[in-house]
Amino acid sequence: MCSVTAVPFDGGFRVVCNRDERRSRPPALPARTHRLAERTAMWPVDPAGGGTWIGANDAGLVLCVLNRTPRPDRGGTGCGGAASRGALIPRLLERPCLDDVLEDVMAMAGDQFAPFTLVALQAGEVGVFTKIGSRRSLCRMVVSAPVLFTTSSLGDHLVDGPRRALFTDLVVRSSAPLAGQRMFHRHQWPDRPEISVRMSRPDAMTVSRTVVEVAGRSFSMRYFPLARS
Repeated sequence: MCSVTAVPFDGGFRVVCNRDERRSRPPALPARTHRLAERTAMWPVDPAGGGTWIGANDAGLVLCVLNRTPRPDRGGTGCGGAASRGALIPRLLERPCLDDVLEDVMAMAGDQFAPFTLVALQAGEVGVFTKIGSRRSLCRMVVSAPVLFTTSSLGDHLVDGPRRALFTDLVVRSSAPLAGQRMFHRHQWPDRPEISVRMSRPDAMTVSRTVVEVAGRSFSMRYFPLARS
């Protein structure tokens, strides 16, 4: 699971993604450049599934996949088949625009995938596609202010409230939201590490942080593996 934030700035936006994973999962391979049919893209690679949870391309697109763990009493929590959600991003990064990405993911999101949310950003706009069981939803909005997307294998509803309140305090209300974004992704409550943004519990932890900055069609990606302790 993970926490993804996007903060706009003059001429572009910055996306930061904390990736939470089982301690037993092999470390990811650092971000590198991938040549696609008509695009150049970057993403780190999960060696267990061969896919990725975040990527960006030279059309100024940034894509993130968040695994979802909805409340059991809300229904539609079936795990689906064995298809890796991490395989979605490399395929979608071949596309040049947000419209094409959202059209493709709606066509691709069959029952073989467990619940997930795809966050797609380009040119100051974000599209959010969610699949949970047989339910699918799509929304689009202008990124005129900082936004947060966050999930946890403990249950998305258990972490969303506390993390969103922290995000509001550190980022949304800040006079320096980019600095607040950095603080947010490093934050850990001493008495609640299991639901913190930089999460830690006996079986899992935040294993990496990825930072993507986009200005027009140019982008940079920095990948930071975190010490496993």
